[in-house]
Amino acid sequence: MGKQELYQALSMADGVAGREKEVRDVLKQYLQPHTLELDEDFFGNFYAKKQNGNARKVMIVAHTDEVGFLVKRITADGFLYFQPLGGWWSHHLLAEKVTITSRKNGKKFRGIIGATPPKNHDSSRTIPIGDLYIDIGAASKEEVAALGISPGDMVTPYTVFEPLAANPELLLGKAWDDRAGCAVMARVLEQVASKTWQEIDIIGVGSSQEEVGTRGSKIAAETIKPDIAIILDVATAKDTPRADNYQNRILGAGPGVVWYDKTAIGDVALASKFIDLAEAHQLPYQHDMLAGGGTDAGSVQLSGNGVQTITLSLGVRYCHTSSSIVHSRDIDSLVDWLLLFLEDLEANGGQLI
Repeated sequence: MGKQELYQALSMADGVAGREKEVRDVLKQYLQPHTLELDEDFFGNFYAKKQNGNARKVMIVAHTDEVGFLVKRITADGFLYFQPLGGWWSHHLLAEKVTITSRKNGKKFRGIIGATPPKNHDSSRTIPIGDLYIDIGAASKEEVAALGISPGDMVTPYTVFEPLAANPELLLGKAWDDRAGCAVMARVLEQVASKTWQEIDIIGVGSSQEEVGTRGSKIAAETIKPDIAIILDVATAKDTPRADNYQNRILGAGPGVVWYDKTAIGDVALASKFIDLAEAHQLPYQHDMLAGGGTDAGSVQLSGNGVQTITLSLGVRYCHTSSSIVHSRDIDSLVDWLLLFLEDLEANGGQLI
């Protein structure tokens, strides 16, 4: 599987919080040929370990879950109401295609999100998500049940992965939050699998349930007990019309060092080391602060006796919608940046120097 195939498979895998198996399977398929210990826990966290029993553990975390929904109830005439998982703005949902995955038989069914008629709404306000429903073409509750669909089933956006014709380095797909981070984590573990390092162990984590409270990473951190944690996540790009123009999160201008989010302050020594490496090797990077939300850094940083933690970000256009855009060059740059950091850490006896 090449990197483009990896991106496509990760983007099109369906996996909301607590239902991330398809994403774990893609990561396993990609990393299976390499000399890594692959594992998962009861909570749905995925682990790819390159360990030699060295003193210093570096944990690289990207969350596997995407924003989506669960089927909440089914009406007598066959429509599906749903429970959001993660942050959604309802105006992004009208007339969007979705996929319902049956727990009972594993089959997938396409539907479209509809709403109560416009005359029932004030056009100046947002339609409540509770007024939205999914139309799968069924005429009754019994028809829905016969398909194997029931409350608790996963619902995900349906978007086909494709490079944009005007610039094929821009990749259109769903769930780049945080499948772009998952791709980076997998590619880094692929590269370190053949290393015979003596100072550091590398553990890649595909964390579960980040979008509903950074839950999986709490368990992963307590399990691994890392000395250093690097969180890979995305944030809304600022290079679109009417966006806040802070001259950062520009697609193609490199990944970001996250100094602050609502749950964590980036470790100064780690941030400084990444910046020094980027400047020494002429890698593009950006400064970032996530004023509107948190990441897995918040839970990992406070685990055990505390963990040196930094978040590295990728700019993504149209986060938390059905379709988003990431720049493949930013993904490549983040992979290179992480490898430089790990090589430097190994060369310096596992210490930040």
